[in-house]
Amino acid sequence: MVYTDASASYIISGKIYEARTDRDLTEERLRKLNAIRFDSLPLEQAVKVQRGNGKRVLAMFSDPTARPASSSSRPCSSSTTSPSMCSCTR
Repeated sequence: MVYTDASASYIISGKIYEARTDRDLTEERLRKLNAIRFDSLPLEQAVKVQRGNGKRVLAMFSDPTARPASSSSRPCSSSTTSPSMCSCTR
């Protein structure tokens, strides 16, 4: 994050902390800028797995072009109750 004065005469690069509360104001601002509204996700294009009544919704993102981190030969545990929580390959 880069900060500047109104005339762009001074540029400050880095994080800004509020000393009294020890809050990272830069992190808070970045989270707001990068936030995605859940209701804006294209759920009609999603692969859906429903457990229970479907009241709660979990969105998981992956890069189909990247090699998954879980591509080891370790098999998934048969005790896993939710396929969305199983990150192994079969």
